[in-house]
Amino acid sequence: MKCKSCQTKFTPKYFNQKFCMINDECIKAHVESAKKIQRAVKKKENQVKKLELKPKSYWLAILQKEINQIVRLIDKGCPCISSGRPYRSDDQAGHMYSVGSTPSLRFNLLNLWSQSVKDNMHNSGNLLNYRENLVNFGIIDLIEEEKRKYPTLKLSIEEIKEAILKAKIIKKLMIEKNNDVFASRSVQNRVNLRVEFNKFLEIYKA
Repeated sequence: MKCKSCQTKFTPKYFNQKFCMINDECIKAHVESAKKIQRAVKKKENQVKKLELKPKSYWLAILQKEINQIVRLIDKGCPCISSGRPYRSDDQAGHMYSVGSTPSLRFNLLNLWSQSVKDNMHNSGNLLNYRENLVNFGIIDLIEEEKRKYPTLKLSIEEIKEAILKAKIIKKLMIEKNNDVFASRSVQNRVNLRVEFNKFLEIYKA
């Protein structure tokens, strides 16, 4: 092979040797390349260490973001759950039972539906209409049952990380199959996906 520095052909003495090291320039290039690799490895190690030191609240926030994105994908194109406003690309994932009032359901997909920014951020969730529409959908009992089954939710950091990875798998699948198995946006289809994904995520275990 050819030396990356001087272009002289040489026979490598070790795996992945890129420089022949027959002159000062080649030796310097080899040393700099080795230092560059060491810096990259060190940087990656530091990043891993920083992540290991992150508190549980950091990982909970990451998981919430992933769950919210799943909700938006399930309900893409559907009107706001509380006001019935036509779908907009900036619609958010709004909780029926808020994180503050019922933290145990913060990741439960049955408790999260696509909602307009106005209702979610400025109308305190517009909860009366939110609940009324869930009653009209015939699914309020499902959510109430989830509330009874999970009065508390205790997750370790490792369990949260695992749920994050599973949520990413769901997102990838939904994006890839968006015009296929997820094409139907009927209420029943959206409920079924929520139930199915809740089971896959294993945040809410029987």
